[in-house]
Amino acid sequence: MVRPMRRHWRQQSWPMVYNPLYAHGRPLTALLVALAVAFSSVAAIFGGYDRGIVATKAITYHCAGSDCRCALNSTCTILFDVDVALPGPVMLMYELQPFYQNNRRFVKSWSFKQLTTSATLTYGQVEDDCYPHTNLHNDPHKPPEVPCGLAARSYFNDRFHLVAPDGSGVALSKVGIIRDTERFLSSRLPDDPLLTVADFVGWLRPAALPHFRKAYG
Repeated sequence: MVRPMRRHWRQQSWPMVYNPLYAHGRPLTALLVALAVAFSSVAAIFGGYDRGIVATKAITYHCAGSDCRCALNSTCTILFDVDVALPGPVMLMYELQPFYQNNRRFVKSWSFKQLTTSATLTYGQVEDDCYPHTNLHNDPHKPPEVPCGLAARSYFNDRFHLVAPDGSGVALSKVGIIRDTERFLSSRLPDDPLLTVADFVGWLRPAALPHFRKAYG
């Protein structure tokens, strides 16, 4: 049997002088306690905000079954009562299910560069971002659609108008829905005169679950 040579540069002769943190019980316990306190504090803060939200019962108006209150591609009037006191500010939300907005191909299929610049971009400049829908037939010899991409072309286009019992209209504000850094050019939005930048930006924010709500106004 041939034994390895005993040299200082051999692994067998290295002294064990490095003791990592996880080898000691007390530092590890202190770290876990600190993390538990930090996450508990964050959970308590978010829980306080959640308890302060007063939500009314959802109103179903479009559905796939037979018991629908509003037909597709139509304008309808739905009467509803707000049976709880709603402290301001009051937010109107829309809800979709099942819609898998977090699909790997869908969630990346839009071009930030195209929505934030007034320059005319070529097919090759947005092809990777907008795949698999750069234009109608993905023809590289034709210009890309504006906007291009699955997420940008399949935006939520339902419109809501609130009317009080006395017949007066209730104004809806889009302030506070988006951040200042999410200012897309209105000229780059889909050809829909009722679509606002806030509506479009809110739609492009991917939802984690197939059952989700987004702010409308």
